[in-house]
Amino acid sequence: MNGRIVIVALCLSALAAVGCSGSSGNDTGHDQDVIGDAGSDNGVPGDATVTDESGEMPGHDTVVGDPGTDETVTDATVTDLVIVDTADAETTDPVFVTLNPRASACGGFEVIEQAFDDRAAVLPECTDETLDWEVDSENGVIHFMNSGVWLNCCGEHSIEAYIQDGVYVIREEDSPAQEGGRCRCMCLFEFAVDVPLVEGTIAVRLERYVTENGETPETTWSGDIDLGGGTGQIVIREDVGWCGAEATNIGLNPAYSACGGFEALRLIPPLPAGEYLDWVWDEASGKLSLTNRSTCLNCCGDHSMSVYLQDGIYVLHEVDRPAGEGERCFCNCLFDFAIEVPSVAAGVIGVVVLREVTDAGGIPETVWQGTIDLSALSGSIAIDSEPSECI
Repeated sequence: MNGRIVIVALCLSALAAVGCSGSSGNDTGHDQDVIGDAGSDNGVPGDATVTDESGEMPGHDTVVGDPGTDETVTDATVTDLVIVDTADAETTDPVFVTLNPRASACGGFEVIEQAFDDRAAVLPECTDETLDWEVDSENGVIHFMNSGVWLNCCGEHSIEAYIQDGVYVIREEDSPAQEGGRCRCMCLFEFAVDVPLVEGTIAVRLERYVTENGETPETTWSGDIDLGGGTGQIVIREDVGWCGAEATNIGLNPAYSACGGFEALRLIPPLPAGEYLDWVWDEASGKLSLTNRSTCLNCCGDHSMSVYLQDGIYVLHEVDRPAGEGERCFCNCLFDFAIEVPSVAAGVIGVVVLREVTDAGGIPETVWQGTIDLSALSGSIAIDSEPSECI
């Protein structure tokens, strides 16, 4: 055969015992390029090409793969090469099994009252993101709940469940609110859905689709769940939220003004001012200097400030405590906070400003969230550009 066999048009009689795979209705596409043995008793479906690239003697068998996507090549006998067509993998249409879909407000299902607007949100404490499941035999369903989902405070949320290729897919969607888009704050949410009861072990994939992040949902968890246990919890991600209290403070040289700010010459400012975050980045050293000026707080307070690096985001945590023995005054003042962050790499960084007034519930609120492009070297961000009512 001179070391090469060209297109074989028909199944040869030597394959009669095993059949011609191309006649089964499955496809044996032209993307096949099979390196086979040089023996004269080869047989393949009519649209495949078999070539001997090895120069081996007739009758010497080789087992090779198909570089295409729709065939598998196997050696069926001692001297024959047979193509067994497994057909292209097909994706079945999804079967929707969504029952009782629901999504919480900011803080979760058990939060009764929320207090947030387009610039600040009351946030719960640091938590873990989990997927809880429970078999409810009485009602014939399986309950799923995804807790600790960290999303922008302003969004439209939905959840659905479907079965595709044997996998239970739970898909959550987060899109900007119809009026107002997104807020400058983050919240922890919960999603829940039920599916019809089955027994045994099921494959589950949890997906999250934030619409402005592209067209492809993110798989947050996938795996098998043995329903025999009746209930269970899967930890998807630890320490979700602003977990500054458990992190390491990387801030240096914190400073706090007296009433009126660092440059104040008198207690009451001559002109109304908004609240601004000023920043300066030293390209040579990487030092980032931050000043939050014109913060309206009670005149009698002790102040502190820390910086934490949480999931690549710099979190500025300001604290206002009652002064001395816990007393407050009957007045408010404008204060400045300042701090330095060492070794900040060039580029665009995420920043969050949290403020905690300890005698107002002790829960930090997000007063600003956004990004800073350090290539500008300095800048001023309007946290609240409205004239301050603080006097």
